Amino acid sequence: MARKLLARQLILKQSPIWLTIFADMTTNLMLFFLIVYIYHYNKEFKMWGELRGKIVIESTRYIEDESMSKFYELLGEQNVEKSADEIKLLLGDKVLFDSGKAELKAGALKELSQISDIIACLPENEIRIEGHTDDLPIKSGVKYESNWELSSARALSVLKFIENHFKKAKTKELSQRELDERMEKFYSQTVIAGYGEYHPLMSNSTQEGRARNRRIEIVVRRIGK
Repeated sequence: MARKLLARQLILKQSPIWLTIFADMTTNLMLFFLIVYIYHYNKEFKMWGELRGKIVIESTRYIEDESMSKFYELLGEQNVEKSADEIKLLLGDKVLFDSGKAELKAGALKELSQISDIIACLPENEIRIEGHTDDLPIKSGVKYESNWELSSARALSVLKFIENHFKKAKTKELSQRELDERMEKFYSQTVIAGYGEYHPLMSNSTQEGRARNRRIEIVVRRIGK
């Protein structure tokens, strides 16, 4: 320790005082500009992050608006509802199913394929498929014992169709591993529900009201909302 102190004293004696001051000033200036650079870099990085966030939001809004236009064109405005965090599609049972059955009619497949394609283009989302019926009791000899079971089976049929459509559409685009990962994500973000006659849109006292209540609802909800 004493040797180091002695060596420093010798260096100071041999160097002019102005050189020592100049070296200190140079070091301080270098530190000052380094701090300024870091400050501006972080500021620009933060601004880019904010800008990127706005771009993502605007892109999401554009995709959703475009999807809404397609849904309106396909189903009619009376069968499409949009709120701040979700899109709800109402599909009448007359087009999808025969009375008392849960198997999809051939005439419904084209419309469901188009709906599936639009949903696949939306950003990260959760999908809830709901089955609903009117309040008329199940006829004897029908496979299902209650409207609750019938509505659940119908929701499951729609889910299976969308699942298979997604698989076929993505098989040519993705490797098997990528497809498995995509479908795993789809399964984790998709649910079905059967509500029977307990969530009517209209009164079941009229034929028109009962027809409106027999439906499938597909709810697309943005993740994080």
